[in-house]
Amino acid sequence: MAVSMKRILIIGCGGAGKSTFAKKLSGILHHELIHLDMLYWKGNWIPTPSDTWTRIVRSVIKKREWIMDGNYSGTLPMRLKRADTVIYFDFPTVQCLWNAALRVIKGRFLGARRSDVPETCRERFDLDFFSWIFNYNRKHRARFMALLSGHKNRKNIFIIRGYAEANALLDRIGAMNGR
Repeated sequence: MAVSMKRILIIGCGGAGKSTFAKKLSGILHHELIHLDMLYWKGNWIPTPSDTWTRIVRSVIKKREWIMDGNYSGTLPMRLKRADTVIYFDFPTVQCLWNAALRVIKGRFLGARRSDVPETCRERFDLDFFSWIFNYNRKHRARFMALLSGHKNRKNIFIIRGYAEANALLDRIGAMNGR
């Protein structure tokens, strides 16, 4: 593992646990935590207009240190260029669908509140989102893996395939940082 871990991207399929991992990592490194969903979505799941979104992302990536979770492929090239570390959650589709369904159940019926989206964005069963998760590995995974492969000699790249690997990485980073 290279020494520098100042600007960290966490990407992968929805429902994989990127935001939860990002929170834990932020607790270890004490870098600013930037949930892209928090910045992108306005009340009631209204998206930020594309030109405004690009300006927002350009602004936040200028910061010296950050942990950023979320895909948003339109801004990925500029975020990837600035990042020194990428953590890709390469989880099975079934696991991501299960986690996303649990998130909806917890939010809608048990009152659980997510800290990675605006408070006014209540959990809901969104067929488009679940379809995106269902098709993610088949349609997007190869492109992400190829993109990361092109950066493996210039950046810290971690491919995480399960929660045991995610926890082991957190433990390694914690040990390197005296935790």
